[in-house]
Amino acid sequence: MTRHTDELLENAVRFAHDYYTTQEELLPQLLFEDGEGTPVVVVFPFTNDTEKHASLSILHEMLINHEATSYTVMTEEWVSMHPTPEAKAAAVRPSLDPNHVEVLTIAVVTRSGERAGAIYAIEREASGKVTNLIDTGAEVMAGGTFSQLFEPQP
Repeated sequence: MTRHTDELLENAVRFAHDYYTTQEELLPQLLFEDGEGTPVVVVFPFTNDTEKHASLSILHEMLINHEATSYTVMTEEWVSMHPTPEAKAAAVRPSLDPNHVEVLTIAVVTRSGERAGAIYAIEREASGKVTNLIDTGAEVMAGGTFSQLFEPQP
């Protein structure tokens, strides 16, 4: 990570903390500044892989048309923790795992190819209100679904 990507990641974490003070769910979001420095937030909910992949082309075009130099993607996800390779091999997808963990994934990408990211465990009250984001220390993989939005989409 560089100073620039660290700053973008810190800004996204602050945005998420502020967002959760009034909202219970963070829909997938793309944050970037246009060529004039104006912040832009795009919410792109999806319910399946077809919708998610359809969003990729639209998001790519937005970044190009708005002359973005970097972007941040934030998504809530469920993940399963597997302490051993054997447990991972026998695992079911997180939505079927009774022990799944809810996380906020934040990924930052610059046009020059720098990448940064983090995964935060989400703690909630019984009412659904988010009470805390806990840095898991895990980094977001550089090859994730939304890591290539500066590249033309199929």
